[in-house]
Amino acid sequence: MAGIGGQQQSPPCGAAVLAHDKPGCGGSPGDWRKQTFDDRARESLAAVELLRVQPGVDPSRVGLLGISQGGWISYIAASLAPEKVSHLVSVSGPGVSVAEQERYRIGCAVGGNPEALAWVDQRSRRLLAGEDPTPAA
Repeated sequence: MAGIGGQQQSPPCGAAVLAHDKPGCGGSPGDWRKQTFDDRARESLAAVELLRVQPGVDPSRVGLLGISQGGWISYIAASLAPEKVSHLVSVSGPGVSVAEQERYRIGCAVGGNPEALAWVDQRSRRLLAGEDPTPAA
């Protein structure tokens, strides 16, 4: 069991908790900026598997708690191995897709410029279609 700040604690409700940070945060090695969401979801599933085999843990009752960006990660992890994740709690997690959020962020950064957003939309469509997003020379 792990607690906030590395302190060992046992939750009073009888739950076992395993907390992990994304790479490069909270003392964890690595750099989360060099990972995909799928990479991070698979790391979360490795943590789930570690918890599932601990003495006293009912493997059929192991879930995920995702906070902020961890909400996306927990949804992806649960979709990759639904037989290993019995429940999911998302706190301040996604209300829209990653693509929608990024389009909104870019739109704010370019002041809503319609030409810039058309450029983003065109390249997004090409990426989703499996095409090279750069225009032909």
